[in-house]
Amino acid sequence: MTSAYLPEAKYSIPRDGGELAYFRYGQPSDKNILAIHGVTSSNRAWQLFAKTAVKNGFTVYAVDLRGRGDSNSIKGPFGMRTHAHDMVAVLDHIGLKIAMSSDIRWVRL
Repeated sequence: MTSAYLPEAKYSIPRDGGELAYFRYGQPSDKNILAIHGVTSSNRAWQLFAKTAVKNGFTVYAVDLRGRGDSNSIKGPFGMRTHAHDMVAVLDHIGLKIAMSSDIRWVRL
């Protein structure tokens, strides 16, 4: 059995309707991955991925989308446009203009 790999820090940012949570695995670096789970999951889907990424020098920021995980108090609206705006807010909060997305494409905002 593999033990859970827990994040080093939890953050939350105010969004319309509540607080959006995200988690940092590893120490801040210039190699960043924004890990975005599927709509029926949570940040915990990225634990094993984060463990490997951190070992390879990356910092992983795993988000809980609206209505999921530690962001479950936000009632909506939901949808791709709202999630995209939330991810921009997360990147702004972290102070990043560029990050590797969870589908391993470079994203420039």
